[in-house]
Amino acid sequence: MAVRDGFLAALLQQAANRRPVLKIYDTAELGAHTAYRRAIADGAQFVVGPLTKEDVAAIAESDATSVLTLALNQLPDETVPPPLMFQFALDPEEEARQVARRIVADGLVRGLVLLPNDTWGQRLFRAFDSEFKALGGSIASLRFYDPAARDYSVPITELLLLNESRARANALAATVGMRFEFEPRRRGDVQFIFMGAYPTQGRSLRPALRFHLAEDLPVYSTSEIFETETQANHDLEGILFPHMPWFISPDAVSTELRASLGKYWPARTRSNSRLYAFGFDAYRIVPLLKAGRTGPGFSIPGMTGELSIDDRGRVRRTLDWARVSDGRAVPLADTPVAVAR
Repeated sequence: MAVRDGFLAALLQQAANRRPVLKIYDTAELGAHTAYRRAIADGAQFVVGPLTKEDVAAIAESDATSVLTLALNQLPDETVPPPLMFQFALDPEEEARQVARRIVADGLVRGLVLLPNDTWGQRLFRAFDSEFKALGGSIASLRFYDPAARDYSVPITELLLLNESRARANALAATVGMRFEFEPRRRGDVQFIFMGAYPTQGRSLRPALRFHLAEDLPVYSTSEIFETETQANHDLEGILFPHMPWFISPDAVSTELRASLGKYWPARTRSNSRLYAFGFDAYRIVPLLKAGRTGPGFSIPGMTGELSIDDRGRVRRTLDWARVSDGRAVPLADTPVAVAR
C-alpha cells in the first residue's frame, strides 16, 4: 500500500498531459505470473513490480519479460536476471557494504562486529565481511547476540576481552598472594565496532558498550537503528550510520511530500515512511531505464539515495551519512570513498 501510494504521489507531480496511463494489478489476487501476463496483454510498455522476492523469482523463471520491467525486490546473487528485467530493493546488504566502505575511508582497518543472531544479522555479516575484507580490512572478533535478551553483557565482555583482563589480574593476585584494586581493560588492538541493531536493542547496546569501557571506539551501524520520531535516541549518542536523504537531508520535494502524507495518513506514514520514499523513487527510475541510461556514469538524486544502475541491472543507492548528536541525526557533510585493494 505505501509503495503504491509513493509511486502515485510521484506520478501526480507530473503535468497531466505528460503522465503515463497507469493500471494496477493485484498479485495477491491474481498471482504474480498471471498479473504480469495480463499487464502485457493489456498493452503495458513498462511494468513496475512485483514486490516480494518470491514473486520476482516467479517472473524471472517464467521467461515472460517481454517489456522493460522494474522488479521491486532482488533475485539471489547467483541468479542471472532475464533480459529487460531490472531490480530495485531496500536490501540490508547494500547498507552493510556502504558501512564497510565508510569505515575504511575513515582510515580504520581492524575492528569488532556485534550483530543479532537472526537472519537479518547473518545477511549483514556476509555482506559486511566480504566488502570489508576486499577493501583490506580485518575483523578481530565477531559476536552474535540474542535480540530478545535484556542483558548484553556476555557477548560484549567476550568481544572486548574483558574476561581475559580479569583473569590476568586474578592470576597475578594469586601469584603475589595478595588482593589489590583492579580495573579491567578492554582489548587495545581494534579501531571501531560495527553494530547491527533495531532501535530497541540499539538503545540498550550503546550504553552497555560505554559501561564496558568502549566509550572511545567509534560505533557504526545501519539505518535500522534510528527512529526519527522518538525522544529515546539520546541513548544512541555518537553512532554513525547511513540513511536515506528522505530522513537525513530531505529536499523541498521530500519535505512537501512528507507533510502531505503526515496530514492525510499520519498513522500509516509513521510506520511505512521509507516505503513511500521507495515507491516515489521507483517512479523516478522509469525514465532512466527507458532512456537506457545505465552504468556508473548515470545517476539521479532520489529520496532513498543517489540512484544508479549497475551492469547487472540492479539499482544502487548511495546513502547519506549522519551522526547521532543530542538524539538527532546530524548529517555529515563529507562522504569519503574507499576503493578495493
